[in-house]
Amino acid sequence: MSSLSVKHLPELIQKGIIDHHTAEQIEQYLNNKPKSYGRLLAVFAVLGALLIGLGIILIVAHNWDNLSRNLKTILSFIPLVIGQGFVTYTFLKKRGAVAWIEGSSTFLYLAIGGCISMISQIYHIQGNMDDFILLWTLLGLPLVYILRSSMASILFIVGLVSFTLSTGDYSSANYKQYLFWPLFALVIPHYIGLFKDKSSNFLTFLNWIIPIGLCLVIGHLRESTKMIQFLNFLFLFTIFDLTGRGKSFLNMNLARNGFKVIGTLGIITVMFMLSFEDIWENLIEAFSKSDMSSMSEFHGFGILFLSAIGLLAWKLTRGKKLVGILPYGFILVLALLTLGKGAYLILNLPLLLMSVYFIWTGSKNSKLRTLNLGILSLSTLIICRFFDLDIDYVTRGIVFVILGAGFFAINLIMIRKKKQEVIEQQ
Repeated sequence: MSSLSVKHLPELIQKGIIDHHTAEQIEQYLNNKPKSYGRLLAVFAVLGALLIGLGIILIVAHNWDNLSRNLKTILSFIPLVIGQGFVTYTFLKKRGAVAWIEGSSTFLYLAIGGCISMISQIYHIQGNMDDFILLWTLLGLPLVYILRSSMASILFIVGLVSFTLSTGDYSSANYKQYLFWPLFALVIPHYIGLFKDKSSNFLTFLNWIIPIGLCLVIGHLRESTKMIQFLNFLFLFTIFDLTGRGKSFLNMNLARNGFKVIGTLGIITVMFMLSFEDIWENLIEAFSKSDMSSMSEFHGFGILFLSAIGLLAWKLTRGKKLVGILPYGFILVLALLTLGKGAYLILNLPLLLMSVYFIWTGSKNSKLRTLNLGILSLSTLIICRFFDLDIDYVTRGIVFVILGAGFFAINLIMIRKKKQEVIEQQ
C-alpha cells in the first residue's frame, strides 16, 4: 500500500473524499512531520559492516604470511572483540536504533566466521566445511534474539541451508542431514514477530529467502528419489501457496509475498512437467519401486504430504474459500497416479480449465497480472503439446504468431479498458 503524500490531495478533493479545509490540514501535517531515515540508515549500516569486514580481511591477508603465529592469533580475535563491543554498546544504549542493531549484528556475525577460519588455519585444526558452517551458524543465532536482528536471522538461514547442502545427500545415515528442521524452527518465532510491522523490508527478504531455502533443502534428497521429487515439490509448493493465502499475508503486495508467488508458479510448473508422457511414466515406475519405509523416503514424501493435506484441511475447516484448482493439484495428481500410465492425458484438462479460469478472472476484475498468467499458462500448454505431437514447423510457427498477437491484443484491450474506467470515475 502506497503512503499518502501531498501530491495525492488534489485527486482526493476532486473525488469528494475530503474538502479543501481537510486537505490544508493534511498538507500542513505532512510538511511538519519529521522525516524518518531509519530504513535508509539500516541499509547503509549493513553495507558498511560488510565492506569494513571484507576490507579488514583483505588488509590482513596481504601480509598474512609475514606475521608471527602469536600476532596472527591476536589479529584473528580483534574483529571479534570489536564486534562484541559494538553489540554490547547497541544492547545497552541503542536498542531502538535499527541501524545500530543490524549493522553491529552483521559485523559480529561475519567476525565470528572469520575468527573461526583463521584460528583453524593458524593452528592447522582439521575439520569439514559442514562442521565449520554449523559452528558459525549456531554461534551467530543468539544475535537474532539478543538484539532482535533480522539481518542475523537472514544470515542464519543462509548458513543453515549452506550447511545442509554441504553434508551430502540423504543416502547415508548421517544425523547432520536432519539437523536443518529443528535448527530452522529456532528462527521461526523471530520471523512471526516481524508481522507486527508488515512494512519491514526484512520481512520481505525473509518471505523470499525462506521458501527459496526450503526448495534447496528439499531438492537435496537422495539420488534414487529424483522422480519422486516431482511429488515432493508439488507438496511443498502447495504448502507455500496455502501459506501465502493466510491471514498474515492479507493485502500484502504480491512482490512481498514470496510464498504465494513461488507456490503458485511452482504448482503450475510441476503440473505442466507431469503432463509429458515420459516424465509421467518414469514417475509411476519410480513411485512403484520406492521404499516408503526408509527414513530418507519418508522424510521427503510422507512429511510433506501430511503437511500439505493437514494445512489444506485446516484451511477448509476454518471456512476458508480456496478458489481454483491450485490448492487441490497434488490430490488430483495422486489420484491420477492410481489410473496408470495413460492418465497424464487427463491432466491436460485441469490445466486447460485453470488457464481459462485465470483469463476469465483477470478479464472480469481488470487484473492484468492474472490475465497474463492465464494467457501464459494456455500458451505453455499448447507449446508443451507441440513436443508430444508430430506437427510441422510451419504450423507451429503460425500458432506461435497467433499466440503472440493474441497476447499483445488482449493486453492492449485491457489497458484501454482500465484507462476508460479511470476516466469514468473522474
